[in-house]
Amino acid sequence: MAENGIAVIGDVAGLRLAANISGDSLYDNNEAFKLNFGAQYRIKDVASFGATLKSVTNGNFSTGIFAALESVENLTLNAGFVYNSTDTSFLPAASKYVLRASAGYKIKDAKLGLFADFATGLNNEYIAAEKDADKNITGYETLEYKKDGDDYVPLQVRGRVSFDATDTLSLNAFVKVNTLVGAEDSSTTEVYPYVNIKLPKFGTLNAGLRMTFNDDVGLYKFSIPLAWKYKLIDKK
Repeated sequence: MAENGIAVIGDVAGLRLAANISGDSLYDNNEAFKLNFGAQYRIKDVASFGATLKSVTNGNFSTGIFAALESVENLTLNAGFVYNSTDTSFLPAASKYVLRASAGYKIKDAKLGLFADFATGLNNEYIAAEKDADKNITGYETLEYKKDGDDYVPLQVRGRVSFDATDTLSLNAFVKVNTLVGAEDSSTTEVYPYVNIKLPKFGTLNAGLRMTFNDDVGLYKFSIPLAWKYKLIDKK
């Protein structure tokens, strides 16, 4: 069933607060009703700090804290901790306790950019929904990842290198590795070289070759992404 919701956002003197209510059209099921909060405090050109509280009203509660360093020119550093992470775009599987970090550095003279992201579960635990025979959620429980009797934890590492060959041409190489540390034959690696081409007065063209490898068969999937972006209204 589609979700409905409402959000309230405030921003005063570097402090940004947000609250969100969402859920199914029928709010009689408390597990379908979600109350979320977020806060961020930024000291310009120095650092920022934040926290999130998600699903406060039900058993799938999740929270996170993060910090970012902004005081060094061309350098970006971020670190965070998440309790009950379910976002598998940043980790190959859900995890109860997660540590995340990212870094980026731009070498302007060389027109080079280096970027890296890291996320790992801190143990083999994760939180899963308990369901009845009709697949209705009745609660949540902590489970453990195990394979052949061994514990394992999810891990993701990402890296990207960019080079501005000209004012209109950017060359990029992206690599992402997902694995379950402690489990054999559980890794997948994505390699994605691509180019960004600025077309004067005609937007931007992105093209590349995305390849995915795993431990079983090597290269098992590839695609050739092609995208054109154009702004009808250029706000300056």
